Amino acid sequence: MAGLGVADLVVGFAFQDSLSNLFAGMAILASRPYGIDDIVEAAGVVGRVRLKLWPWVHTADWWALTADLPRIVRLGLAREGSAIPYPRSAEGDRVRPGHGRRRRSSRRRDAFSLRLTAGALCFRATPSASCPGSRRTCHPHPQRPMNDHILSLLGDDASFLLEHRCKGIDRDRLHAPGPDFIDRVWTMSDRNNRALGNLTWIYQHGRLAGTGYMSILPVDQGIEHAAGASFAKNPDYFDPERIVELAMEGGCNAVASTFGVLGSVARKYAHKIPFLVKFNHNQLLTYPNAFDQVFFGTIQQAYDMGAAAVGATIYFGSEESNRQIVEVAEAFAYAHELGMATVLWCYLRNSAFKKDQDYHASADLTGQANHLGVTIQADIIKQKLPENNGGYVALNADGVKYGRFDQRIYDELTTDHPIDLCRYQVANCYMGRVGLINSGGASGDNDFADAVRTAVINKRAGGTGLISGRKAFQRPMTEGVKLLNHIQDVYLDDGITLA
Repeated sequence: MAGLGVADLVVGFAFQDSLSNLFAGMAILASRPYGIDDIVEAAGVVGRVRLKLWPWVHTADWWALTADLPRIVRLGLAREGSAIPYPRSAEGDRVRPGHGRRRRSSRRRDAFSLRLTAGALCFRATPSASCPGSRRTCHPHPQRPMNDHILSLLGDDASFLLEHRCKGIDRDRLHAPGPDFIDRVWTMSDRNNRALGNLTWIYQHGRLAGTGYMSILPVDQGIEHAAGASFAKNPDYFDPERIVELAMEGGCNAVASTFGVLGSVARKYAHKIPFLVKFNHNQLLTYPNAFDQVFFGTIQQAYDMGAAAVGATIYFGSEESNRQIVEVAEAFAYAHELGMATVLWCYLRNSAFKKDQDYHASADLTGQANHLGVTIQADIIKQKLPENNGGYVALNADGVKYGRFDQRIYDELTTDHPIDLCRYQVANCYMGRVGLINSGGASGDNDFADAVRTAVINKRAGGTGLISGRKAFQRPMTEGVKLLNHIQDVYLDDGITLA
């Protein structure tokens, strides 16, 4: 049902013991809501209304509902490829993202109803493909995206990207993102309840809340790329508050920045949007320029600020990498102890990686960097989208011995297709147990098309989302919000499935 503009809308779901007829008891009433304990009969199934939400125009109502659903219902929704729709206003615009107080209930519900006020609201209840025994959330494969603007931005690459099937590493091997990702994957880990709570907050915030995907705004470029070079295009973002506002208006799951940026506005915003504090950086004022990630603050500072997560960069392949691995591993362990999630920027840096082409973005080398990153217990991995493959082969040419590799990486597990290359990165994140977010890259002439293309590749490969900064903040805020929403639209589109 899409675009319903009725005065009142009631949707009743009758849950039978087996949940086999999850959506059989759907009923729509355009004049009045059903009441508690009313008997609803639809599609030959009878159900009783057990829970009702009154006029639903605030995000807090959405949070309360999704938090209140028992696990069996959430799993049923995920199995059917459906989700509770995020609220929209009467004009069809997105309600400003936020998070409400979450209610907990041990009471299992056989049925519930939602009463929605007028608005253009889209809800999909299309059954997904059956995947017996699969570890992932099932998806039909493949479909035409519902959003025409995504097809338009993909242009000539639409068929190439949307109709591709991965044959090297099958999608059924993955722990794919989904509404139940935390319950399905993370609850069996050694992360304490506070860390799981903050990780859940990130997954449950913004426009992508409850989907298993995420969109993060990172603005640490004032240090990493120099403030003038980063903010000259839009001087408003010298002001830390504008950065946080962009993340909130853009519907992001979290905002990532420095101790200084986030600390300057923490009392106003740390409880409104998850803070991801980047605690090490490479600064460009040393002459000549050096490349080393050094600490700019402590994990305790991030905790005292109210951060939900901390992040760090390691330059894998560099002379300083062993020291950085030890430092970041210790910092991540303490962050987990305090209850914060951890995000690792897994970057390669070594001039030897530039041969016939630049292998800093090679699938095989970045994949191994990801594997090192999850080994030191990063909860989310940030990595550049792969641009080529065969880094190990090139570095072992001319009698040089470097690392170890198996030719089957290139012959069986990957192809030259960008989705297959990204799938290899996902595989190195424990087959998707640790979410892979790809970076959006530098701002250019075709930012909207480039961002959507990257999001499609990441999603179809089994990734968790995008972390895009310069494309969003090096333009007016309204355009930055639009770009972030375009990225999120890819992950909200049920027609774009795992390859």
